[in-house]
Amino acid sequence: MGGFDIHFQALKDCGAAAYRLAKDFEQAYGELKPAKGTGLFGSLDGASALDAQVAKVEEDLVKKEYGAAAERLRAVENALDRVETNVRAANAASGG
Repeated sequence: MGGFDIHFQALKDCGAAAYRLAKDFEQAYGELKPAKGTGLFGSLDGASALDAQVAKVEEDLVKKEYGAAAERLRAVENALDRVETNVRAANAASGG
């Protein structure tokens, strides 16, 4: 393509890194997730209710955030693949 170089291997490497990180986020949530009913608050009054609320926040927020991070990383991988495909197609169309 006239005037600039595209390093396709760099695009592939970045896409592969995004894929690995997406997998890591998917797996990390399960590994970091605290066990339910662990009694984090000991014998405080209302400790079980507080444990339940912490578990709810963990399920509702943390899980969603890890999932969103993995989803965005997969989108980066897909976008980099499309960039490569589009540049190759444009290059072929221009006779390159």
